[in-house]
Amino acid sequence: MRAALLLFITLQTVFSAAQAQDAVKWYDRVSFSGDMRLRHEYIDKDEKDNSNHRQRVRVRLKAEGQVEENLKAVLQIASGNSEAVSTNQTLDGGYNNKNVDISLAYLMWTPIESIDVLGGKVKNTLYSPGDSELLFDADLNPEGTTLNWRHKLESGSSFFANAGVYWYDERDAETTPGSDIHQYSAQLGMNLAFDESQLTFGIGHHSFGPIAGDTVIGTNSVGNSITATVYDNRYETSEAFISYALKSGLNVYAQYAQNGDVSDDNTAYIAGVIYGKPKVKGDWSLSYSYRLTEKDALLGALKDSDFANGETDSSGHKLSGRYQVGNSTIVALTYFMNERNISGDGTAALTEKGTAYDRAQLDLSASF
Repeated sequence: MRAALLLFITLQTVFSAAQAQDAVKWYDRVSFSGDMRLRHEYIDKDEKDNSNHRQRVRVRLKAEGQVEENLKAVLQIASGNSEAVSTNQTLDGGYNNKNVDISLAYLMWTPIESIDVLGGKVKNTLYSPGDSELLFDADLNPEGTTLNWRHKLESGSSFFANAGVYWYDERDAETTPGSDIHQYSAQLGMNLAFDESQLTFGIGHHSFGPIAGDTVIGTNSVGNSITATVYDNRYETSEAFISYALKSGLNVYAQYAQNGDVSDDNTAYIAGVIYGKPKVKGDWSLSYSYRLTEKDALLGALKDSDFANGETDSSGHKLSGRYQVGNSTIVALTYFMNERNISGDGTAALTEKGTAYDRAQLDLSASF
């Protein structure tokens, strides 16, 4: 209730000035949406003697307002613990109340039909084949400026480009030595439209700098090479991606990435297949993927937080099935069969090469 009230008050303030000059009421230009997910999760880490069961919940409430004809304001609050790659909240702690954070807060300007410019804590609009999460977790919302461009051809095919400059970590020169860490991302791709299918392919590059020699944010490098608490390497990760989707519902995709700043343990890739895309009651889908992420192929803090405990230096399988039990309700079952520490370098917690990691998730999701 407090979360909904916060969004209501914020948007009323944003549009109150415009209302005085416009006959259209502010609430006619605002739309609300949200979703809730209940999850039962099972985790079996091979280095532990016993497995773990837990209940988790995710709640998101979103408001979008049309400020001007070509300017939109987007606000979203979500459950979680201020993590960049998760909005889950574990049900424990003696029934204590759960946290709510601002997960999106941005303006989107559309100067012409083919260009969107987003500024603030923005949704991640970088293309990912099959929603793979190889490079970036689905919950990640970067902070800075994004430009999205698309150009549609008469044939139905199109070109697209995405670019972003984000503030990964701002350093106060008076209290924290070192430079600000920025993320620079760029992608260029094409959609080829056929009668019964679509082929999407492209390339991209993601740079984090200057991050080598800088302190890890938080307490865990999630697989990346560090000395004490600082990163050993830069992350200059280039990617290539491809996806082939049939109108029948079959989608085959692959993505390859390599960190050009290091010569060893610098490669990541994923290949997968999806059949079906639930939209209305009775729809279903099945998916399978295999991925490998070497130790320093990409910045581990931003990758999929579920696969291999969110760590690089890992490989394995992911299987998932989804069924639409109602027009706005989905049941999903996902199973991860992974290996950690595939390089055998070992950490304080992992000394055995190829340590098994299994994870199962049963979800009930409702949107409104």
